[in-house]
Amino acid sequence: MKRLGLLALVASLNSMAAPLSEIPKKEDFTLMLSGPAITNMDMIAKKNLNQSTSRLGLWSGHYWAMYQGSLAVRYRDQGVIDLMSHSYKYEDYVKLRDQNISIPTHNLSPAEKYDLLLGDTAKTFTASQWKNGEDNRGITGVPTWRGICDGFSAASMTWPRPQNPVTLTGANGDSVTFYPEDIKALGSQLHAKGIKQVTFLGRRCDGFLGHITGACAQTNPGALHLALINRIGVEGKSFVVDASPGKEVWNYPVRAYDFTFTNPLTGVESKDWRVARLALVGNEDKLIKGHSRAEGTVYVVGVNAKVTLMDMRVPTNAAYDDYTLDKYSDKNWSYDLELDASGRVLGGEWVKKNGPDFIWSPREDSKPVSIAERNKKLKFDETKGITAEIQSAALISSAQGQPLAAIVEKLFELSSH
Repeated sequence: MKRLGLLALVASLNSMAAPLSEIPKKEDFTLMLSGPAITNMDMIAKKNLNQSTSRLGLWSGHYWAMYQGSLAVRYRDQGVIDLMSHSYKYEDYVKLRDQNISIPTHNLSPAEKYDLLLGDTAKTFTASQWKNGEDNRGITGVPTWRGICDGFSAASMTWPRPQNPVTLTGANGDSVTFYPEDIKALGSQLHAKGIKQVTFLGRRCDGFLGHITGACAQTNPGALHLALINRIGVEGKSFVVDASPGKEVWNYPVRAYDFTFTNPLTGVESKDWRVARLALVGNEDKLIKGHSRAEGTVYVVGVNAKVTLMDMRVPTNAAYDDYTLDKYSDKNWSYDLELDASGRVLGGEWVKKNGPDFIWSPREDSKPVSIAERNKKLKFDETKGITAEIQSAALISSAQGQPLAAIVEKLFELSSH
């Protein structure tokens, strides 16, 4: 009886979580848009939107792995560089840290430089970064995939590329030089841990239960297709995809896309969707999941989507940053789109289940701030240096692993010129 009861429960959950072919409400891509959406395939083709590249100045960064010490890792130090080449153990980075090797100020970690700028001798922000590793230890150690890829993705979309080093005078008179990599790190951390609002579509696939409840069903291809066309092609912006289906989360901002259409039965490819479309009536049993199409579907067309992501890379020691240091990654996603008689996209289904579990974008009306800036706007004037007000606010935010937005935004401003 117990076994039958469990099977009945699983069957019930599966029935409840059966992936609908229509674009579900939780994946309403229009929430990411500033204007009306284009959803008709003929209009999309007429406006040459079957391929496009973001007009944002996206840049590559790092995910600041927790097993390496997050933003506290001295990525410019040769000893750390050597360790990065072969060690995936948090304990090895802690051991190297505890040797208290004296290095030049400009080779300190982004977190140490931030504490030095603020005159925080207790190194509160740096301590918060090492704590990430302590808090994320498991039986097999700190998972190597855990970091702030979400912060990197959002920061790349929010702020201009840091190009030049910025030297500031710290609260105790120290001269502190922040390189572009340091500035990217602090911006990524602010987005990852600060207070902000995002538009989130889909659900995270988190282990076995996610497969039962439907959380691992991946983003509806219709929503993804129209998000690419409207958010990137029409508005010239970007959004973030979890490009690693399953329990691990790897966030990347989308840079570009290019669609080729395929007849779902013959495999014939074309850049013209009308050449590749297939009438649903009479072909239901020949198509993948032919009995679960979106209501109102008249045509089905296969899509091969080449989607270029702004990729992450290891921290660079370069004093200056430009596009030559960027890294890209291509994803090839195959899915069917379901269309009504007029060619309007109603939904879709995956042919190869390798698409994103969820997609999201930071809200443009909600830039990230630290907890100390939630109800009080701070301003950092580099010509006046670190004030008592800035120091006091930083101590509060640093304990939460949050750099001050006032300082982060000033660093990006000074570095981008």
